[in-house]
Amino acid sequence: MEKWDIYDRNKKKTGRQMIRNDWTMKEGDFHLTVLGIVQRSDGRFVITKRVETKSWAPGAWEISGGGVMAGESSKEAIQREIKEEIGLDVSKAKGGLVYSYMRENPEEGDNYFVDVYKFFMDYNEKDLKLQESETAGFKFVNAEEVFDLAHKEQFLHFDSIKRIFKKEPQIFLIGFMGAGKSSVAQQLKNFLPYEVLEMDQRIVEDSNMKIADIFEKYGEDYFRDLETNLVKTIESDYNNGKQYVVSCGGGVVVREDNTQIMKRCGKVILLTASPETIYERVKDNKSRPILNGNMNVEYIEKLMQKRKDLYESVADVVIPTDGKDTKTIAEEIVMNIY
Repeated sequence: MEKWDIYDRNKKKTGRQMIRNDWTMKEGDFHLTVLGIVQRSDGRFVITKRVETKSWAPGAWEISGGGVMAGESSKEAIQREIKEEIGLDVSKAKGGLVYSYMRENPEEGDNYFVDVYKFFMDYNEKDLKLQESETAGFKFVNAEEVFDLAHKEQFLHFDSIKRIFKKEPQIFLIGFMGAGKSSVAQQLKNFLPYEVLEMDQRIVEDSNMKIADIFEKYGEDYFRDLETNLVKTIESDYNNGKQYVVSCGGGVVVREDNTQIMKRCGKVILLTASPETIYERVKDNKSRPILNGNMNVEYIEKLMQKRKDLYESVADVVIPTDGKDTKTIAEEIVMNIY
């Protein structure tokens, strides 16, 4: 007999369990379900059609999902459901949890949380093994086709899950030097099918000069011109289907032209840290021309305050990094870009 854990309103396990589909839940009791898609590099993913013998929504189109069994984690559940329903193993795929939502239906005794997942891997028809007792058919679709099915009222849960069908934006990580942009960008590669673009490194490679040498020979305005040209290239690449996690230079937000482009094609994520944390991260780095002769907490704090309002005015999301590992920060970012 399959059982589900019972959660409280804060999505914490109560220690109690219920029999699957036994809709006699008390007020304030919830169970947990999962839904997920597996998107290919061409932007398409598989959806399945419910068998006509279903008592609810027979013949409707849907994505993989189901209830989380007692003792099972949310991620284990979605991996199991996808394997059972369409035969794909997503345990090593990029992606993961992108957001959660809650529903209360006290008149039906059915209160639940839904964790929504998005995975990225390439597969084709021969890789699919459908659960024949549950599925009458399948097809590969893109987001537009899902929206069309939803308009015809043929697609389940659309209003609640439509965010996962949207194209992921470019991700621009901004923040003061040492806030963790580079390390977080590398971690995000484990979640999203993106390339990492380090702005300062790209400028060094394109100009064949160190940042400090560019500042010394040509001045800051010249360097800012190089940044602006690179931001324009990133937008052009995005329009041609190339997606980046961009680790921005600390001063890229100084120019409004840059920030307008960044917000037009992406999500701007501000990573923050205390002056003390910044100092510990950059104190041994000799390639920070703005800190030359001023490598101390007091000066770093002063410089951070000068840019604080500008950073916050540009950011779509602000994520503190003090005391967090890069995996935790990356997961927070993924859950804020949809």
